[in-house]
Amino acid sequence: MIEYDCEIRGGGDGSTGLTGDPAAGQTVFTANNRAACHCADASGGCALSAPPIIGVTAGTLDGVLRGDEAHPLKVELSDQDLADLQAYLASLAGGGG
Repeated sequence: MIEYDCEIRGGGDGSTGLTGDPAAGQTVFTANNRAACHCADASGGCALSAPPIIGVTAGTLDGVLRGDEAHPLKVELSDQDLADLQAYLASLAGGGG
């Protein structure tokens, strides 16, 4: 299994340097219905003009999903959930976090 190091900042509790698990991140992606708008492959455009989120940074995810950046569906994620989600999205791009 490939591991991705992610720095989580912004809306969380301030933890940094968490290692994300892509398999757990896929579960977070599915459980929070991200595919409804961003499509099952995270390529975007399935609803609400959702952008592609493949390879998006942890900082961006944090700001959009838990922080002050605009997003129609805010979710409560732990720092580990966020690191896992970012690792999953990075794995779709074939790169690290």
